[in-house]
Amino acid sequence: MAQDLLTSLSGSFQTSPTFYLNPQNHVSYNIAVQTPQYEVKDLQELQNFPIATNGSAQQPQILGNLASLVRGAEPGTLSHYDAQPIIDIYGSVEGADLASVAGRIQKILSDSKAKLPRGTEI
Repeated sequence: MAQDLLTSLSGSFQTSPTFYLNPQNHVSYNIAVQTPQYEVKDLQELQNFPIATNGSAQQPQILGNLASLVRGAEPGTLSHYDAQPIIDIYGSVEGADLASVAGRIQKILSDSKAKLPRGTEI
């Protein structure tokens, strides 16, 4: 499992973005590697993650030696559009085509608009 965790933590979209260029359509896709939260049982396990420097011959350090970790809550990403705060919602689709999922999402959004607080938009 330690090797799997090391592999899954080897990329970071914010500090060192990685891209895949599709040779057929020449579209560049962002690649972000992340360990699922359910794989991290507690804070101690997170502190024991090995951190290696790319291209370094040094032994990996554990995260707990490099950073102080404190449990807390905050928004994952702060985004703005036209100076207004927004919330981005991401999801993935499995076993359904995108058009049918988009249709179901539009229905949820339509049904929710009447319940929004004043000044809120979707």
